[in-house]
Amino acid sequence: MFISVTGGAGFGKSTFLINKASELAEKGKKVIFIVPEQFSFESDKKLYKALGSEKFNSILSLSFTSLAKEIFEKFGGRSGEYAEDIHKYILMNKTIKQLISSGDLTYYKRQSRKSSFISDSLSMIGEFRQCGISPDELGQLALIDTDETDKLNDLSMIYSTYDYMLTSNNLKDSLDDISEAAAVANMNDYFKGCTVIFDEFESFTGDEYELIDTVFAQAEDIFIGLRLENIGNNRYGIFDSVEKTWKSFNQLAEKYGVKKET
Repeated sequence: MFISVTGGAGFGKSTFLINKASELAEKGKKVIFIVPEQFSFESDKKLYKALGSEKFNSILSLSFTSLAKEIFEKFGGRSGEYAEDIHKYILMNKTIKQLISSGDLTYYKRQSRKSSFISDSLSMIGEFRQCGISPDELGQLALIDTDETDKLNDLSMIYSTYDYMLTSNNLKDSLDDISEAAAVANMNDYFKGCTVIFDEFESFTGDEYELIDTVFAQAEDIFIGLRLENIGNNRYGIFDSVEKTWKSFNQLAEKYGVKKET
């Protein structure tokens, strides 16, 4: 079952979800309570106060980052150390120099010789990772969008060459963790029989949606609290992005044949 709890600020959405977590913990159900990173400390305080120590310790209160770590601790993940910022800068510098030397860059041939291009490239790749876009997908887009073929091909080469540099040096990017965790959770039925509760979110990144997709495929029940009013009448309004999130969750419920209620 998928239940979305909607309403404006002060409506009582979080209170409802915390009470639901308490009720399920009382029954011995496995509960995963997910909030944004910046709300994790405050959420833990609220949950501890409402549930008490025993029930609080029986549930998992996590952000997406800590959920990924929890999944890796249970099932394992890719080997290798996480790349620090300095490692990333050095490897991207090597990537750009290699592509300049081989003459592979077209659209970014001139810009690639600027020192700022290294940081710009790292920033772009970071955004691709969070949106769940791979180097291969950029290459495929280049075949479709003829107006941007050179640009997309260059981005795909930079992205794939940089990833190869990371792997060759036994390093990994922490920005890949959530996508990788989704794949590991999917293979191991991590969310099977769980109730997963999302609170304090307004939107999600592409890699977070990969993990949410796995939640809908496996979990027993899903709840989300959304600061949303007047569903269906929020285009370009303050609740527009939140309504898009509500629609995305409902589409996932339909995809997996999960009953839904608002």
